[in-house]
Amino acid sequence: MRYGKCFRGLKARNAEGRGAVAALIYSDPAEDGFGQGSVYPEGPWRPPSSVQRGSIQFISLCPGDPSRAYLPAGASEELCGYSQSQLIPTIPVLPLSYADAAPLLRSLGGPEAPAPFRGALNLTYRLGPSAGGVRARLAVRNRFEKGPVWNVIATLRGTLPEAEDQPILLGNHRDAWVYGAADPNSGTSQMLEVAKGLGALLKRGWRPRRSIVLCSWSGEEYGLLGSTAWWEKHADSPLLRRAAAYLNVDTGVSGTRFHASGTPSLGRVLAEALGAVPEPDGTGRSLAEAHWSEGQLMTLGSGSDYTAAIDHLGIPCLDMAFSPESGAPYGVYHSTFDSFEWMDSEGDPGFVRHVAMARLWGLVALRLARDAD
Repeated sequence: MRYGKCFRGLKARNAEGRGAVAALIYSDPAEDGFGQGSVYPEGPWRPPSSVQRGSIQFISLCPGDPSRAYLPAGASEELCGYSQSQLIPTIPVLPLSYADAAPLLRSLGGPEAPAPFRGALNLTYRLGPSAGGVRARLAVRNRFEKGPVWNVIATLRGTLPEAEDQPILLGNHRDAWVYGAADPNSGTSQMLEVAKGLGALLKRGWRPRRSIVLCSWSGEEYGLLGSTAWWEKHADSPLLRRAAAYLNVDTGVSGTRFHASGTPSLGRVLAEALGAVPEPDGTGRSLAEAHWSEGQLMTLGSGSDYTAAIDHLGIPCLDMAFSPESGAPYGVYHSTFDSFEWMDSEGDPGFVRHVAMARLWGLVALRLARDAD
């Protein structure tokens, strides 16, 4: 199977549902490799040996810990409508680089694949089955383990009484597949900068009207474990019952094109903040002038720590990122190549968009926190 078009967990679920005994998922260079441009280290795109890791839990059915170990027995079925066994694949699934996938693809017989199924490798893409009696043997050494997942939550109390407070939450996950320079550590560094800025304001005697809550999540890559547990455990708390907004930055920077998804009610404050932050290309434009002329606030789906907040609790959410101009996933996503060196040379030379995102994130939070209407 080939990455792209839908979440990898859906690919595993569909393969299992149609009788597959195992599955391999590879990154085709048409998606994020040489089909997009020069590969790393000559460019930003995925090199032949790069393997995209990732969870294949069925989070489209229900995110979070499938066992709900932090809740009473049976809570997973009560909350989600699914048991633990229904949320985890029963077949082995492994990721492949496109260099390792090519010999398997060349072994396929059967009809030629339709155009949407073809990639950029120098071979004829076919639907199978394999020709000449070629077989693949897949061996895995997986194990199930239980362990702690640590969320770190910091609260800056506002001046409004608790009964009137409508907190503003900001969040980013800090766990990563390998180094995670873009995903999630670009966002992590930006949240730390926002925290430093808030600290400087506090030293001057400033206080927000609405409380501001900073959330550093863990276990996101396994299936939104840390954030989902926190949203569920505190769902009935005054903090979340009255929350005004949750602002999420996951992969803060992996390219130069700004985009955001969110609840329409947050579109105006985002647009105003974009107009106040300079576009870091030296043209003198604002981020709004460079990226937001048509107000392209996209609809939120799933895939990051806002999921349970908006889908389960109904909290207005915003998710922001700088991504590649082409709209393709960034080239070293979830691989060993997502490193400081890649970010420094390809993702954000000079880290100028890291600065821009930190300014934007903090400004949106401040404007929401000061407005108590």
